Amino acid sequence: MVERLRANPEAFALVLMDVQMPEMDGIEATRAIRHDLGLAALPVIVLTADAMSSHRKAAPASGMNGFVAKPFRLRELVAVLSPWLRRRKG
Repeated sequence: MVERLRANPEAFALVLMDVQMPEMDGIEATRAIRHDLGLAALPVIVLTADAMSSHRKAAPASGMNGFVAKPFRLRELVAVLSPWLRRRKG
C-alpha cells in the first residue's frame, strides 16, 4: 500500500487499512504514509477483524482517522467514510 501511494498519491481518496498485515502492520504503514510520504490529509480508516482495545487506542496515535471492526454493518462503514468522502468532493 505504501509503495502504491508513493507512486501515485492523487489516485486515492482514502485508505482502508487492516491492522494485521504480513510485512508491515497497519500502524507502521499509517506512520509511513503520514511521515515518509507526507500525506497528512489523506484519510486512513482501519477496517479490521482485530478489534482489540489496544489497537483502537493506537489507531489515532498513529494518524488513523477512523476505526471499523469486522463484522460491521454497512451503515456503520458508511457513517465512518462519509465525512471524508464529502470533503474530497467539495
